[in-house]
Amino acid sequence: MTAPVAPQFHLDLPVSWRPENPNLEIVGWLYAGPSGQAVDLRAQVDGRVFFGIYGLDRPDTEKNFNEGLASLRTGFIQRVQIWRGARELKLEFHNGKTWCEFFRTALDTSLLPVSAVRPKRVLRAAAVYQTLQYLYRHFHRVSFRRICREVDHVLADVLAPAMQVTGGTEFLGHIENPGHWVNISYEKFRTTGWTFAIGGEISRLSATTGVLTENRLVYPKDRPDVASHRSDHGNALKSGYYGLVDILPETPSPANLKLFALLPDGSRRLAFARRLYLDRTDEHSGPIPIFRSFLFYKVTVALLRGVLLGRFAFDSWPESRAEIVRLRADLSATLGHGEEKKIPAAIIRRRDQDPYTRWCWHNRLTPRLRAALQQDAEVRGRPLPPAWREWPLPDSHG
Repeated sequence: MTAPVAPQFHLDLPVSWRPENPNLEIVGWLYAGPSGQAVDLRAQVDGRVFFGIYGLDRPDTEKNFNEGLASLRTGFIQRVQIWRGARELKLEFHNGKTWCEFFRTALDTSLLPVSAVRPKRVLRAAAVYQTLQYLYRHFHRVSFRRICREVDHVLADVLAPAMQVTGGTEFLGHIENPGHWVNISYEKFRTTGWTFAIGGEISRLSATTGVLTENRLVYPKDRPDVASHRSDHGNALKSGYYGLVDILPETPSPANLKLFALLPDGSRRLAFARRLYLDRTDEHSGPIPIFRSFLFYKVTVALLRGVLLGRFAFDSWPESRAEIVRLRADLSATLGHGEEKKIPAAIIRRRDQDPYTRWCWHNRLTPRLRAALQQDAEVRGRPLPPAWREWPLPDSHG
C-alpha cells in the first residue's frame, strides 16, 4: 500500500517562537494533497488543546497547486495562549478519521511577563445549560461513577479554548440557532440568525461544518426587530437568514460552524464561526427520560466536582447557577415524573366527532387569526366588528 503523501504547509505568522505576548496568533496554509483531505485544525501547547479555524480562501495556493477548491480553501488561523515555562507547541490537522501532527517547535518563553502563568480551564456559563441537559438526558439513570466518566469525556472538548468569530469590523449579527450542542442523527441541523455588512452589502450567505462543501442559506429576510435596534444601519432590516446545514457522522467534535458572506466584488469573507459539540446518540432509542430531583442533583454534582477538585472554574458562577436552576425548572415541566400514564376509557379522534364539533375546531378564533383581523380593521380605519369579537355559531337548523 502506498504511504500517504505528507501535507504541504507554510506559516506566515509568527516570525519568531520567542514571544513577548502570551496571546500568540499563528497564520498560514495547509494543503493535504490531491489524494488527502484536511477538515479541521488545532494546536497543542504542552498537551493543552486549542481549536483554530481552517478552510479560509488562499488564492496564492490555488494558483500554485491548481487543484480547485481543495487548493483554494487551505488557509487557517490559530490562536493559543502561551505561559512562562511552556516548552513545546505542535499543530495538527484532522484528515476525516484522526488527528495528524504536521508541525512541532520548541518555545522560548523567557521574554514573557511574570504574570503569564498557565491558564486555568474555564467553563462558560453560555454552555452550561445545554451541556448539563445532554448529560442528564442520556446518563441520569446510570451510576454516579459512570456519570463522572461521561462528564470528564464531555468536558475534554467543552473546556478546550476555541476561536469564535462574532462579526468583527466587517459584519454585525448573531447566530441564534443552533446553540452550542447539536444532535447529528439526521446529518443536518437548522441555523437561524441575522447579519449584515457594515457599510456594504452581502450578495449571498452560506454555512458549512466542512471545507469543500457548503449550504446556501435563505438570505435576506425581514427582521424588523433588528432594524429597530440598529436604526443607524440602513441594511439592518434585510438581515435575517435561515437554512439547513449538512454535518457528516464522522465530523470531529467540536465541529466548526462557519458562515461565509459572498460580497458584490466576488470575495468570500468569514462572517461568523462557532464550535458545536456533537450529540451522536439516537434520541429515539433507550429508556424514556424522566425527571427526579435527586437524579438531577446527582448529575449536577458530577459536573461540579471538577470545580471542587480544581480542574476548572466557571467564567461566572452567578450566571452558571442561574442556568442550572433554569434547566431544572424546564426538565421538571417537560419530562414525566415516572408516574404511569392513564389510558382513557375511550379514544376520540377528531374525524369521529360530529360535524358541528369539527366545524367549531377548524373555525375557532385563534390569537393569530384575531391579530390578522385586527390589523385588517386598523388598515380600513374601523374597529374590530363585534361579530368578530365573539366567533358566530352556525345555524343549528340549517
